[in-house]
Amino acid sequence: MEKRVAIMTAVALALGALLTLALFMTNREAQATTRRLYVDRDAPDIVHNGLAWATAFTEVQTALGVSLAGDEIWVAEGVYYADYNFNVSRYTGYVTATVRLKDGVAVYGGFAGTETALQQRDWRNHVTVLSGDLDRNDRTDPNGVVTTTQHLTGTNAWSVVSAYGAVNAVLDGFTVTGGNANGSVGDWWDPSRSGGGVYVNGVPALRNLVISGNAAGGDGGGLFAALSSAPTISNVIFVGNSANTGGGMSTWSSRALLTNVAFRANFASAGGAMYNVSQSRPTLINVTFFSNTASSGGAIANASGSSPTLTNCILWGNAGAQISNGAGNTPTISYSDVQGSGGSGAGWDAALGADGGGNIVDRLPGG
Repeated sequence: MEKRVAIMTAVALALGALLTLALFMTNREAQATTRRLYVDRDAPDIVHNGLAWATAFTEVQTALGVSLAGDEIWVAEGVYYADYNFNVSRYTGYVTATVRLKDGVAVYGGFAGTETALQQRDWRNHVTVLSGDLDRNDRTDPNGVVTTTQHLTGTNAWSVVSAYGAVNAVLDGFTVTGGNANGSVGDWWDPSRSGGGVYVNGVPALRNLVISGNAAGGDGGGLFAALSSAPTISNVIFVGNSANTGGGMSTWSSRALLTNVAFRANFASAGGAMYNVSQSRPTLINVTFFSNTASSGGAIANASGSSPTLTNCILWGNAGAQISNGAGNTPTISYSDVQGSGGSGAGWDAALGADGGGNIVDRLPGG
């Protein structure tokens, strides 16, 4: 009898273990399946559970708040405002509203609000705006976009978008505008003073974006990549942003990868478009700098051992020297057109950086 009970107990335990394993595998499979959440500011005022266009959430941060790693968030055209306080005690009483990206969650804008497949969206024509204009009084274009930081007024979010520790986050298909990191807490790289458009402290993918009309009292008007960050930035336009250093963007001890990016009409004291500091090693491929302004480095300024790599880039028509390098900063430039460089070979201007070969002689556009 005792032997029979022991056998039955062993069988029960084995069956229990198998059931637990089955449930575990089912949960893993469920987690591996991409869930889609919808956001539409004009969704009918009935039920907002985010599970369909008709019942979409009306705020991006609401969807992010309930999202899990592996989820996609689809956002319909319109203007959405930073509205999340990340409750860091040292910032109590300051403007800490932001749209905070989450690790493993992809946020896509540019939808009409009827699509059933990602490839159906048209993000250029269905302009989807993430705005830091908290009191809704900045001067904007008809789409709600601040085109120059001279049009910022009143209360604005320090950083419209933030990515703190987000390793696999995606932001794709938005215009980021109206951020103003004009606080006075901490150092120049502090979130209160840097990254008016986007503040990155992680490894997010930023794609198909327009970053326009953002300001910072410190570093990186459009974007700031903080210590050890490695964002991948592709098909992005930085326009009309300003800061003390790095009007368009700034990197600090980070390794950003920029592909198919344009900087236009950004302004700073140093690095009108881009400022790299503290041993940053950004890689730039197919990047264009035009009509940016700074007292030092109209396009790019490098400081404190920072040495970017530029390949197939154009730096033309920026106010002042195209590239400014402090001591110990040596960019490597290849297959690029840098105004005033003289082209590869004996005529190369070594003050710009190392001649990697293939650089062309200055020529007028169309010449």
